[in-house]
Amino acid sequence: MALLDTDFSEGDILTAGIISSTSSVNGITTTVNSNTLTKLMYVGSDVEGSIASSTNETTIATVVIPANTVSTGIIAEANCGGKGAGNTSIIKLKIGATSSEALKQTINLVQTASNSDYVTAPVLFYDSTQTWTNEVTVLITGTNGTGGASDQTICWQLVVKGY
Repeated sequence: MALLDTDFSEGDILTAGIISSTSSVNGITTTVNSNTLTKLMYVGSDVEGSIASSTNETTIATVVIPANTVSTGIIAEANCGGKGAGNTSIIKLKIGATSSEALKQTINLVQTASNSDYVTAPVLFYDSTQTWTNEVTVLITGTNGTGGASDQTICWQLVVKGY
């Protein structure tokens, strides 16, 4: 299991936390014990979806979280971008019960120069508000503001981790 990239498999467990820590300042000793660690589990990912030359909102990345896979919350991370001179790429993150996902975050990327250079932005969102005993879907949608021939909104990768 790799720790610094997205080379994970479903069910991999990533742990972080302090098990035990003792410190002493001026003769006063403090011990902190943690019986639980934060455990991040790779839930799923989707790679390189895009919308070109269209102004219709289109799903460009999807991760479906099966019921009871996550118990507390998720962290959704994505790398998205847009290109096309004068294009505004509108990237939306939606999370919720399958077929009724709610908007959580919107990013507008404005390309003012070249048709071929991408303007990029990371998407990072934490959500603990879902009913995890039901199936939950994480979506990235894209829209081009102008719909020109060289306009493109893209999501290179969406990764969802849960705990």
